[in-house]
Amino acid sequence: MAFLEIPGLPEKQVSLCAVSSRFPSITEALAGEGIEVLTVPPLSVLPAPVASHADLQLMPLGGNRVLAAEEAAEPSKQLRQKGYEVVINDLPLGDRYPQDISLNFLVVEKMVFGHQKAMSHTLKNIILENRWHFLHSRQGYARCSVCLVSSNSAITSDPTLYGLLTAAGLDVLKLPPGDILLPGYDTGFIGGCCGLIHPRRMAFTGSLEYYHSGMAVVRFLERYQVEPVFLRKGKLLDVGGIIPLATVD
Repeated sequence: MAFLEIPGLPEKQVSLCAVSSRFPSITEALAGEGIEVLTVPPLSVLPAPVASHADLQLMPLGGNRVLAAEEAAEPSKQLRQKGYEVVINDLPLGDRYPQDISLNFLVVEKMVFGHQKAMSHTLKNIILENRWHFLHSRQGYARCSVCLVSSNSAITSDPTLYGLLTAAGLDVLKLPPGDILLPGYDTGFIGGCCGLIHPRRMAFTGSLEYYHSGMAVVRFLERYQVEPVFLRKGKLLDVGGIIPLATVD
C-alpha cells in the first residue's frame, strides 16, 4: 500500500478509499474493482441526509496525513490502524451551515479552496506549515462541488469555483446545476458522486447516460484520457464522494 502524495489524485490503481456506509451497493462495486473500502458511519451532529458523507468528516492532506473531525472516531481509528497520522480538527461539526463544512475544503496541488469562515485553527496552521495558498470561495461546499480530474483539470457547476479554478490555471468544464440525487435536498454536487480509482479511471455512483450533461463529461474526460466507470445503474447519487486514500505499491 502506498499513500497518495496529492489528495484526490492517485498515481496508480487505488487500493483503499473512504465512502459513506449507507450505500452497500457502491461499496460492493468498489470491492469488485479490487478496492478496500473504509466505510464512514453517520454522525448525529450532521444533517441527516449527509450524516455519513466522507467529505464532511475526513480531509486527506497528502502522504499519510488526514485531517478528521473529532466526532469521526471510528474512521480515525481505522486510519490509524493502517498507518495514517490522523490530525483532529479543533472545530466541532454541526447540523447547520457553515458548521458542517469545516472539512469540506478542496486541495489542488498547493492551493486550498473553501470558505474562510469555516476554516479551523488546525487547518489554518496546516496551510501555513505547508506553505499552501488559500483561496476564499463563497461556495462553502468546495470539495463536493468539484470533480478533480487531474492536477490541471476539473469539473464543476458552481460559478464561484469555476472562476477561481480557471484563474488558477486549470482547465474547467462548467456544468449546469441539478440532476444529481441527494435525498432531502433539491440536488447534489458533482464531486459528491465520483472519485478517481486510477489515474485514468473515474468511478461514478450512477451512469452518465442518465445525467443531463453526461456526454459533455465523457468528452471532457476523454480529453485527459480518463475512462468513466459506473458503479451502479441509474442517476448519479451524491454519497459524499469516493475519496482515494492509498494505491497499490
